[in-house]
Amino acid sequence: MSRQITYSVVADGGTDRALLPIIEWSIHRLDPEVEILEPEFRKRSGSVHEFLQGYRTGSMITFVHRDAESDSLESRLLEFEDVPQTVVPVVPVRMTEAWLLIDSRAIARQVT
Repeated sequence: MSRQITYSVVADGGTDRALLPIIEWSIHRLDPEVEILEPEFRKRSGSVHEFLQGYRTGSMITFVHRDAESDSLESRLLEFEDVPQTVVPVVPVRMTEAWLLIDSRAIARQVT
């Protein structure tokens, strides 16, 4: 029997689905043998704390995406106080779309 993991992603918007391969890559870096089951993806409205108060999932881990935007990392992490230990903050200090563009050809296509 193989080990399996379930996870959910709570995101600011639909384009944050781009985080799924990065999260799965990170999980496999920690445990290359684990089987990752299909993730649950939800868009968040309201504050992180308010959303998580009513959010119920059967997933083992919940990754919550929150761009730092103009706030500091420390300020954004304060939004995750008093959340369950199974919640993992995902707080890029640059917009997610910016740090995902690592392919110079992709960037050139976007500029032209």
